[in-house]
Amino acid sequence: MIDTITLIVPQSDFTVMKHDAFTPSSKGMFEAPYYNNNVKCIQNITKNERVCGIYKPKLTISKQVRTHSISTALKIEFSAPKLMFGNNFDEVDETHFNALIDKLRATLKQMHIEVTEKALLQADVVSVHYGKNVVFTDHTPPSLIINTLMKLDITSRLDVADTTYKNDGQALRYHAKTYEVLFYDKLKELQQGCVSESRTFENDSYIQTNLLKDPYFKHLSIFRMEVRFNGKSKYKRLMEQLNEDATATQLINVFCKRRSKKVLEHYWNLSLQSSMHVVLISEQLPNTVMNQLLATGLKGIKAMQILGALCIVKEQGLRALKRMVSSRLYKEIKQRCAEASQTNNYLTNCFNHISNEIKNMSATQLKAYNKAKEEKNESSAINKGF
Repeated sequence: MIDTITLIVPQSDFTVMKHDAFTPSSKGMFEAPYYNNNVKCIQNITKNERVCGIYKPKLTISKQVRTHSISTALKIEFSAPKLMFGNNFDEVDETHFNALIDKLRATLKQMHIEVTEKALLQADVVSVHYGKNVVFTDHTPPSLIINTLMKLDITSRLDVADTTYKNDGQALRYHAKTYEVLFYDKLKELQQGCVSESRTFENDSYIQTNLLKDPYFKHLSIFRMEVRFNGKSKYKRLMEQLNEDATATQLINVFCKRRSKKVLEHYWNLSLQSSMHVVLISEQLPNTVMNQLLATGLKGIKAMQILGALCIVKEQGLRALKRMVSSRLYKEIKQRCAEASQTNNYLTNCFNHISNEIKNMSATQLKAYNKAKEEKNESSAINKGF
């Protein structure tokens, strides 16, 4: 699903009704004496609005240098679900699009910006975050998933330059210059945001801290995956790779369930392919693994060698094993594990659940889980004779 979006609206498509709403005043962008090209006029949410739990976009008016010209433009940065619902635990999809545009226009008007519906629909998207909240109702800790992902040999496949691993499995980020792939515990991230947003991947935690008081949260675990494009170059290349129109970067095109699904599936499958079965089998008991290896026809000594390699994978991850053994042996270990792996175990089922949620790409709504919990409690009470 789509989360954070950054739009660029050209000067011809918006009107500032109150220049002093910006810091510095935006008057110098449009009237003499003009600001120089380095000045940016910004409008952020106020402290009082934060205290009241109000969410608004971040607005920036600046000069954009083009070939043979300089133009003034408005940048609008906002989280679609936070604007719609006051949180991004609930997700938005195309069924919410018209209501979102109406809400955005109304909020911009409160911020003294007049912009037409058509201008927003055709606004150029320069940054977008696609994400999916995956809910576990059986108390599966997201850290179990994240710690497993950390052991995969992902960095070379994603072509990333930096990896951030936080708080013993609460968050994992693969960072490149033009994009990021993130996996994190949604609830732990919110709890951390209540202490300090400087230590979280998300901004604007204040808008949804009230959710922590909801008793229904106690029976939910929420794993979140995000792909963040920090510009258009990587996004356009990926769209072409995924057989989408790479030139269609307007909001009406980017706000698309099909694109969300393709992007998230692409990076999820890319993360898991080739080495997931090795990590999953390494998490099983040694005698179970040994029996599975022997069942494939391996001799005892070779099975023991692979079992030893899997102990390294369990403790240090696949990248550590890759550094320790030859490429030939590394390839053989992966092949033998593929032959011995079983698809019916708890951890495998957890990953299958995430894969299915991304494949189905239905907008998560927490009230649906609240209703299910209420119905379960009512059924339990009836069965007990109350």
